[in-house]
Amino acid sequence: HDSVKLFFDLVQDKFTFNQVFAKNFLKDNSAVPNVFFINSMESVAYADTFIGETGNRVDYIFIFAGLPFALLNIFLRILSQPTSFVDIGDHSKELLDQNDKVRIYDILENPNQITVFPRCKVREYYAIELAKSTLDFIFCHELAHLFRGHCDYLKSNKRHMRLPHDTDVNHKLDDIILLYQAIEFDADLIGLKVHWNLISSIGKNFSY
Repeated sequence: HDSVKLFFDLVQDKFTFNQVFAKNFLKDNSAVPNVFFINSMESVAYADTFIGETGNRVDYIFIFAGLPFALLNIFLRILSQPTSFVDIGDHSKELLDQNDKVRIYDILENPNQITVFPRCKVREYYAIELAKSTLDFIFCHELAHLFRGHCDYLKSNKRHMRLPHDTDVNHKLDDIILLYQAIEFDADLIGLKVHWNLISSIGKNFSY
């Protein structure tokens, strides 16, 4: 389908742009992240830090190919429902039953499995823009993990993250879950600020 090909081309362009943006954003840091687009249909993105034996540091952001297409599939389905985003385009053209659920966790083995498209072209292109913007936010979320030192913290406190072999397991597990939730919330908060800079094409002065 034309919109899938268009989206793939746009993702490739944005991937290149995001690499440059990441380097500008972290230009004052000792480490600039290496951004990789992984040829796998898993819907995954993550950041990580590796410290070599000599103390050299390398930061990574991995975006798996399945993630952008999973996002596209979700928004195409949403915009194919006449009751969704009624102010965008001509929603009356859409015929998808509103009870047809958007299966968020479906794993796409290839982009050809995307079979639901809005009948209104305006809504179809809007779905593409929503998928692009969401992918940008996910990228900024991962960038925030590096910017805020989350990966460093988790690696340096790895021994404290282990579950004890005693009756306090549940309490310790609750603490670990809360810690991860706090880290993800912080990455979301900073990621939103970074995302705003990204979509506003502001790439020079950052202070958080």
